[in-house]
Amino acid sequence: EDVVVPPVPLGEAALELAGQRFRALEQRWQRARLVRAAGAEASADVCVPALEHKVAADDSDGAAIGRLSGRAVDKESPGAAAVAPAMADTGPLLQAAMDLAESALLAKGMSLASSPEVSLEFEISPLAAGATVRLAACAEQSAAGGCATVTAWLRGEPVLRLKMRLPSECAIKAESD
Repeated sequence: EDVVVPPVPLGEAALELAGQRFRALEQRWQRARLVRAAGAEASADVCVPALEHKVAADDSDGAAIGRLSGRAVDKESPGAAAVAPAMADTGPLLQAAMDLAESALLAKGMSLASSPEVSLEFEISPLAAGATVRLAACAEQSAAGGCATVTAWLRGEPVLRLKMRLPSECAIKAESD
């Protein structure tokens, strides 16, 4: 027998604390450093692929999602209908940004392999399929740990911001190696 537990409402103090955390997160992103190509320690161009979306012939929910997102379902395909790509699959872009952040940290002597934990924050905008973006990354090391920042640029506008942080043990270990 399954038991469904409804969400527990937050008390007034917990609600205020959650609001403060959200506002702090918003402010941190507003202060986030944008890495420009001229100041980058590493860069790469990434073409963002189309988001693949297949709908089974008898999948009414998938067909409804296709209609709502403005992607027409191709009824001619036997068994499965391909939905025309309307947006990009940002997963490969995020993976490329994480790889570039890791290489920037490695260039500073810090390794993810020696880290017990890695903090990752990112913000990404919806993109059109086939867009080519320029990734620009830099890394810095301090007593608080290591931090790599990556910005993806499309036509002069930032479309992705990523921060990868390593704890201080990695920075200290890298200095002593």
